[in-house]
Amino acid sequence: MRRTISPRISIAIVSLALAGVVAGCADDPSAAYFSSTPPPVGGPPVAALEVPTVALPTPTPGVSVAMPNPKLTPGVVADSNVVSVCSQPRLPTPALSVGVEDAVLTEYGIPITTLVLASYHFNYLIPLDLGGANTIANIWPISVNKTIGYFQKQQLDGKLRSMVCYSQIQLVPTQQLLAQDWYALYVQYIG
Repeated sequence: MRRTISPRISIAIVSLALAGVVAGCADDPSAAYFSSTPPPVGGPPVAALEVPTVALPTPTPGVSVAMPNPKLTPGVVADSNVVSVCSQPRLPTPALSVGVEDAVLTEYGIPITTLVLASYHFNYLIPLDLGGANTIANIWPISVNKTIGYFQKQQLDGKLRSMVCYSQIQLVPTQQLLAQDWYALYVQYIG
């Protein structure tokens, strides 16, 4: 004789299992990165973010890091208020208009061709969801041929937002360090 579980019991078991999974994720600060609900702001005071003391790794032959020209892309902050920044949900970065992409490429002396456009991603040095300004002085072209570049910068941006909004690091020093050397922050926080 075969036993079957009633549909009501099956639904109850699945509901309890899902509740356990959701409860387990609630304690994970990185879960806020994937949520449209902004993370909480506040908590105990944190020490000021300082310039990383780690030694940057010596790039091996063939490894290159994408860095903006600081004269062309110094990084521009639009909002330095942590409550204001962290109360906004993390949304996908808006696509740039063709005119903005062309202006950035022209500023960097990169010819505008279809092949060139396929070889670059555009990035905000100080991300919009960390208070960066939506202006050309905050945008730089990253060659997809660089070993360390666009995708690593995106990973860092998400990590930094989570850390800022969970009061693990401060917003303003983070914005300043991103403008100075995003790769140093990548080495320190991502590795």
